[in-house]
Amino acid sequence: PDAILVIDPDGEVRLANSNLPVSLDFDRVYQIHYLLAEKGKAMESKWGHSMFRVIICAPGKPLGPDCMRDISRHIAISYRANVSGLTLSYLAGFFGGYPSQLFLYTMPEIVNEYTLGESRNLRSVPIKMSRDEIRQFIFRALDQYWGYQGDYYFLWNNCATETLDFLRGSMIESPRVQKTKYTVVTPAKIYSALKKLDLLDESVLAGPEAQGRYFFRSFSDQVEAAFNTIKSMQGAPAKLSLDEYLYTYPSSKRRELY
Repeated sequence: PDAILVIDPDGEVRLANSNLPVSLDFDRVYQIHYLLAEKGKAMESKWGHSMFRVIICAPGKPLGPDCMRDISRHIAISYRANVSGLTLSYLAGFFGGYPSQLFLYTMPEIVNEYTLGESRNLRSVPIKMSRDEIRQFIFRALDQYWGYQGDYYFLWNNCATETLDFLRGSMIESPRVQKTKYTVVTPAKIYSALKKLDLLDESVLAGPEAQGRYFFRSFSDQVEAAFNTIKSMQGAPAKLSLDEYLYTYPSSKRRELY
């Protein structure tokens, strides 16, 4: 129920992993963030993943920093390859074998997916946008959700290029955004480009409440710390890594250490 937001009277927008209708009510949108999932170990995640985060305030709450507490209402906008099968084909990904589409998720879903499921850090940084630009962003999100399907290519039409195109369509009066070249093709480079254009407010990352609001640390750090404690208690080799323990040790040897 927390995820149900009233939006467009002419149609419903639904979350990617749910049948719940959600809304992108402009009057309750405080900020738009560039949401970066840092690089992971799998080949398809080596360059990170570009997304947007829509900061939606709880009903009746005025627009302001306190809306960052309403994380269950925040929506993540993510361009992805729509993979219909059980496994990802790298060949299809390289040659446009999957459609590229815009998906909507709740922010808690995205945090769980990346910090727990993929052991990747998440960075959520406000984009410096006017209210008119935020309004245009919301209109473009609705338009892309209902009407867009491209071809996904790992190297030249991916989450990063789709994100940059989306931003260009939302900030049409910003010469800095419009002049950004397509040499920027990875999520990390998009982040760097927006930073150089002074379009990101990174000051929030240095604040005392950054963790859990603007930065979401990979759960692997906690697991690694616990594993190191177990190693010291059991006299295991100091150089033994968690990945080595999980993926190369036979079950009998893992049980002995455990």
